[in-house]
Amino acid sequence: DQLDLPTDRLYRHLYLQLYAGAGAMLLVVFFPQSSTLLWTGVVAYGVFNGPTIGYVYDLCNRTTVASE
Repeated sequence: DQLDLPTDRLYRHLYLQLYAGAGAMLLVVFFPQSSTLLWTGVVAYGVFNGPTIGYVYDLCNRTTVASE
């Protein structure tokens, strides 16, 4: 998926995943007594926040000039 994405769409995918991860954290913060929402938030955070590391590395590689 990342190899075929233009840079502007890469930004959109990254922002979507960051906001979804933040929303998952809010579930855990606002509903700490609900075990269902707690685990839903934990799983959603892992699903959405995990790929952001790769997207950030890809974005850095695309937007910086090679110095070698």
